[in-house]
Amino acid sequence: MTALTGFYTLTSIQSGKVLDVAGASTADGGNVYQWDANGTDAQAWEVRATGEENVYLLVARCSGKALDVQDSSKADGANVIQWTIDPARDSQKWRLAPLGNDSYTLTNVHSGKLLDVYNNGLEAGANVIQWFANNGDNQKWQLTAIK
Repeated sequence: MTALTGFYTLTSIQSGKVLDVAGASTADGGNVYQWDANGTDAQAWEVRATGEENVYLLVARCSGKALDVQDSSKADGANVIQWTIDPARDSQKWRLAPLGNDSYTLTNVHSGKLLDVYNNGLEAGANVIQWFANNGDNQKWQLTAIK
């Protein structure tokens, strides 16, 4: 896989909604959910190499904070939030596996769970969690480079 770097939007294959920091929060613990694409910095994610093959941090442009699993949980259904970057925190590291057509699954390095839209939600505001791999379209994300 070619190394990804730069800013992207992440669009759920299932819903067509994009990964978004709720309310463009700049706080640790700011919730992450899916929302209608609007071109704001709350929907721009820097894919930043960690030095491990196919493993990246996803850093929100609006806050400079990393996509993280709340409390470094390993549980199915654990909430996905943003948190201050900590290179030692594996719950902030995501393994991107290509599916073709610029689509990927994102597996949390700490838990081994996938970035997932809760309950196959289609609506704006559906929460984003981690869940075991089930090959659902709610676990597949299209990365689109932002110019």
